[in-house]
Amino acid sequence: MSGIEVFVRTLVERLQQLGHHAVVITAAAAAWHGAEPDRVGDIPVYRFAESTIKPRLLTHRFQYLQTVERAVRKERLDVVECCDESGLLWSKRFGCPLIVRMHQNGSVRLRMMGLRPEPVGDFFVRRLLRIADLRVGVSDWVARMTLDTVGLNDLDYRVVYNGVDTSVFTPTNTRADADLILYVGQLNDRKGLDTLFAAIPAVMRQHPAARLRCVGANRAESGLPPPSEKYMSMIPSSLRSRVDFAGEVARERMPEEFRRAGLCVFPSRAEGHPIAVLEAMACGAPVVFMRDGVGPEVIADRVDGLLCDTRDPAVLASTMSEALSSPGLRSGLGKRARQKVELKFSLDKTTDENVAMYEEMVRSE
Repeated sequence: MSGIEVFVRTLVERLQQLGHHAVVITAAAAAWHGAEPDRVGDIPVYRFAESTIKPRLLTHRFQYLQTVERAVRKERLDVVECCDESGLLWSKRFGCPLIVRMHQNGSVRLRMMGLRPEPVGDFFVRRLLRIADLRVGVSDWVARMTLDTVGLNDLDYRVVYNGVDTSVFTPTNTRADADLILYVGQLNDRKGLDTLFAAIPAVMRQHPAARLRCVGANRAESGLPPPSEKYMSMIPSSLRSRVDFAGEVARERMPEEFRRAGLCVFPSRAEGHPIAVLEAMACGAPVVFMRDGVGPEVIADRVDGLLCDTRDPAVLASTMSEALSSPGLRSGLGKRARQKVELKFSLDKTTDENVAMYEEMVRSE
């Protein structure tokens, strides 16, 4: 599941547990598969298909709007929340407040990769942000970057961080493998995997027992080899036996993955507010993360994690090697990381903030 899907499912399940009625509207191809076509557990799911009628940019959005209107009527919803990705919702004619949550849309990702955002995508994102009754960023950085990218710096927003279930993602007596470096995420360059594989040979030479485990879907695109082949080819053949591409791991097994790791490395070039990083920290794992972007909102450098220039292989290698060389440093970072998540990013705290926000919107009508 993507980070946004994890966010939605985690929040909706907690809202249901608290007695609120929550509904998910998603693309038919999304990974929301339950025993019944219109439910995932106790969550009602409304699905809309990709339009085949041209111009698809408009008809796809019209189908989405129709699905939202149908869900609002049938479920008697008080608030609609929409992700800012692609600016799918172009009208607010369903009769209740609209919250737009800024996670890090495609235009922001392109900008962070040094590429030019697409004007058409920006147009729809801009319109969605303008018609929203409330704009919410999953971090201050992503909110500011989103509004700046589409030229709407004059609009206000608030921040509600992503939350982690600290009763599930929690330290145990599991003994961490001091030599195991763990990466969790999509296998692509945007997540910095090219930098990690450029850095890892130097780390392995300095630490002969060090191993790298990569958790994430290893699916090949049409006509191309799986991503693992590309990244494995970047390191000498003599080191490849120390790299493990584990593929996707069931979500219920992820806490154990983080607990076993001696060091977790997230070399992303751009993140809105990284759930996997928070999950690792909640499990008491020491983390290496990006020093720019959202990094400083999540981690205080050398207090509850390590921040570095994750675009520079030499800097990344040096930071990983320092952590592997110092068990005391890793232990202290892990303990304080857990404390940070409990204080600032727990699911209980962020759910309370979301519920208060929804109730505020209902009262404002």
